[in-house]
Amino acid sequence: MSEGKITVESALFDLRYCQNRGIAPNPDSLKKIADVLDDTLRDNQVKTEKITSLRGKLDIASNLIGRWISIRDRQPKKVECFHECDIFDQVVIYSKSKGVYTAWYRGTDPDDGEHHMFDVDGVYGGDDRLCDVTHWMPLPELPEGD
Repeated sequence: MSEGKITVESALFDLRYCQNRGIAPNPDSLKKIADVLDDTLRDNQVKTEKITSLRGKLDIASNLIGRWISIRDRQPKKVECFHECDIFDQVVIYSKSKGVYTAWYRGTDPDDGEHHMFDVDGVYGGDDRLCDVTHWMPLPELPEGD
């Protein structure tokens, strides 16, 4: 049998060597081989559990990012202001009349209390206020680096 550190590859080589020559491996060597195989299986189990955990986290993240949210189910959150104002997060919206835009949520229309208002292109209360938005989603994180 081979000398030095036992690896899975060397253990399998030694077992094949003994088998091909019709000789029984020494019991101490078998114990070392079994230990190496047990350690490898245990390491692989830990790696598999880590991969499963990471896949679960990735699934959760992909469900949170890039999914359209119905305006009826949830509205964008209000951001902090230094003076009295109603400024909410900038989000991506889908408007029946205009399509997909980035906009700032302004709350519920005071005239009817039903429609949700969004200002497009930072125009507060201008002609670009949309009330026919059906869905929105948070903006993705900004890229890092250059």
